Order: sequence, then C-alpha cells, then structure tokens
Amino acid sequence: FEYNLKNESSIFGQFVRALNLSDVTMMVHSIGGPVGLKFATMDPKRFSGLVLSGTFAWPLKGVRFLSLMGSPIGAFMVDTNLFIRFFLNKGISLRHLSEEEKLAYSTPFSKLSNRHPIHLLFRSIIKSGDHLSELEQGLKNLRHLPVLLVNGDMDNGVKAGFNSRFQKLFPRSSSILIQRGAHFAVEEAPDQVSDAIRSWWMPPDNEIGLSHNNIATCKGGK
Repeated sequence: FEYNLKNESSIFGQFVRALNLSDVTMMVHSIGGPVGLKFATMDPKRFSGLVLSGTFAWPLKGVRFLSLMGSPIGAFMVDTNLFIRFFLNKGISLRHLSEEEKLAYSTPFSKLSNRHPIHLLFRSIIKSGDHLSELEQGLKNLRHLPVLLVNGDMDNGVKAGFNSRFQKLFPRSSSILIQRGAHFAVEEAPDQVSDAIRSWWMPPDNEIGLSHNNIATCKGGK
C-alpha cells in the first residue's frame, strides 16, 4: 500500500459508502482535510456540513515545513520519534496534555514501521499537485454546505491567508479563532471548540446550517 493523499481519500470513501452514511457532518484537521474533502467533492449529497481546522484544499508550494518533513531529515525526525515528541511537548501551548493523553498519541507509533506513513504522507503533499488541483476545482460542489472554520490565530495557515481563502470558497461559512492557539487548536482548546460547534450547528432558532459569516474569537485558557 502506498501512503498518499489519493489512496487515503479512496479508503475514506470506501468506508463511508460501505456503511452507506448520509447526512454527514465531517470534521477534518491538517492533512485529513484534503483526504476527507476530496471524497466529499465526489459524493456531496452524503454531506450536510463541514468543520475545517488547520487544513488546506489546494496545492501547497514553497512551504518550508513540508519540504523539511518530506526530506531525508524529515524521515529521520519521524523514524526517531522526534516529530511525535515535539508535538507532545511543544506543539500544544494553551494547556498541558495528561500522561494518558500523551500515551494515546504516542502508543500507535511505538514501532518504527508504524512511523513511516507519517513521513510518506508529508512527502505525498509535495508530489500531489495534480490531485490537489482537482480537489480545489471540486470544492464548487460543496459551496452550498454550511462550514465552520476552527483555527488558532497563531496557526501558520491562518497567517498565510488560508482562513480567508476558505471564507471566499464557502459563502455559508463561519469562523472561530482561538486566541494564542496554534496548529492544534482542537486539542489546545477542546471546550471552546466543542461549544463553538454546538452553537454553529444548533443555533437558537434551531435552523441547522444558518450562515453567520462572522469571526468570533474564543480565548484559550491553561
């Protein structure tokens, strides 16, 4: 099996179709964005809403982090578990993970063979320009959906304008920015994020998918 965006998206699509899921509200984060969104563009009738966090849906060029993680240096970082250690110790700034939470993240990658897909997926982003271009073009099939954007205001994607780009692509979008949150806003401020999703999906008048087109700022606490 080759770990890349196209194959991961195919597996996700097979899963959804095998269970015949419908009325799906899908939340995606980081690399999971192009994986889930690609299938959604191909079978949009199954989806009723999207929550996007720290992600993208177009070719990425000139991103130093991706170039690093897709290089032999990145392979070394993954193989020696430096990537996971950095995430657990430095990647979350608004709170401290419990030992139980750390184990939940680290245990699946205790074996060297289980770490290779991380590097391969990072490398595939650089090599998946055509696939990501198709995804970007296919987003028009999802424009009718209500979308919630959940990001930390310090996330590199937000700084690069990804949030604004998604707002233009999805006219029924709302945006939540977690103050001092970085790439892992969902993990950094879980209570704020879950409250934001509830407020977005179940507005006071009980009209699901109401379009607000606003930017609300939630403070993350330690």
